[in-house]
Amino acid sequence: KKSLDQLEALPDAGGYGQLKLAAHRLMLQMNKPLSQRRGDGRDLLVDTARKDLTSLANSYDTERRMYFGLDLISSFLSDDDASIRTKAAELYILRTYRGYTIDDIDTIESKEVVENTPAAVLHLLWTFSPPGVQGQRHKGYAVILPDMDAYASLKKSWTLPSIAEIAEIHILVAKVPVEKEKRVEKHEEANQQILTSTSDLVAALAPTFDGKNCEKVNVMLGHVGRVPSYLHYLKSSGWKK
Repeated sequence: KKSLDQLEALPDAGGYGQLKLAAHRLMLQMNKPLSQRRGDGRDLLVDTARKDLTSLANSYDTERRMYFGLDLISSFLSDDDASIRTKAAELYILRTYRGYTIDDIDTIESKEVVENTPAAVLHLLWTFSPPGVQGQRHKGYAVILPDMDAYASLKKSWTLPSIAEIAEIHILVAKVPVEKEKRVEKHEEANQQILTSTSDLVAALAPTFDGKNCEKVNVMLGHVGRVPSYLHYLKSSGWKK
């Protein structure tokens, strides 16, 4: 906020006009209550067709960038409207892979995957190419879970798409409760429990990841009313965080 204040204070002369305007717009968005920003963001999702999500994700418009930070996007993964959940999940992937070439991104509706993964509310599959690299195409896959209670079910039954390799897998947990106790030690204890449960999940599913020649697993934890947290696990590190 201090940096934005400094940008707004720049002189009108000297070519600073557009920069000052962008800083001013961003300040206006930041000063809006989270509930209002979330409502405005949801309206944008409602009005945006799925075919236009790529443009939205890559937009440099100040207001749109403010609405669609990963913190707000992740909050829509638990929306009551299935179409909003789907758009939010696609937008999350598109924002996460900004700078990459995304050739396609599709929801998976095959009976085998959906029925054999009762923990999930949504599956996505896409093809991506790293920036500046010619001829390399990889598959990415995301499974969206309603909450951490779904971990147990995912351990028991999870059918991935029937393709030989998936380079990166994302596990997006829509809702993770926030510790209400104000004491620091209680928050640390709750965070440690979340880390332990998630790491246990990844360890238990290591053979599944290895079977798809997966190199990386990313877990997003959508904390209710807070910025999400992210955990990353690499095959090269023995699937340890």
